[in-house]
Amino acid sequence: MNRNEFIRELQKALENDLDTAGVRENVRYYSGYIEDEVRKGRSEEEILQELGEPWIIAKTIVDARGGGTSYQGYDSAEDGYVWTDSKQKERRNNIHMFRLDQKWKIILLLVAVVAVFGLIFSIITGIISLLMPVLGPVLIILIIIKIFSNRNR
Repeated sequence: MNRNEFIRELQKALENDLDTAGVRENVRYYSGYIEDEVRKGRSEEEILQELGEPWIIAKTIVDARGGGTSYQGYDSAEDGYVWTDSKQKERRNNIHMFRLDQKWKIILLLVAVVAVFGLIFSIITGIISLLMPVLGPVLIILIIIKIFSNRNR
């Protein structure tokens, strides 16, 4: 089997279960993969033998898609080909941004800032009120000592 026969059989096997775009995408991928490997110096026969039967590849592609819109397969990368799962890509690229584009969001942010500062103020005053019975007399004694020690000089 040569490259053209492999691609033709793969396309034929995929056409039963995938839409035209999916067939085109996978045929383009495998065609590009074979071309890249040939450019690297490998024989076409060796590459096709490594890939195996086109109908098995087609079955794997169809099974991996599971009838949904997700894609699992190999994508070209700088140093070769890497396995790609579109659901993993979505999870990796799933970034949530909080924008202050609505009035309620600005009010919510202001309330949160005031609450945080109120909490910090409460904690600091609570600590001071706990320590005052002990530190108050000590501070008064230190001030008195400082005043008397400056008079003697």
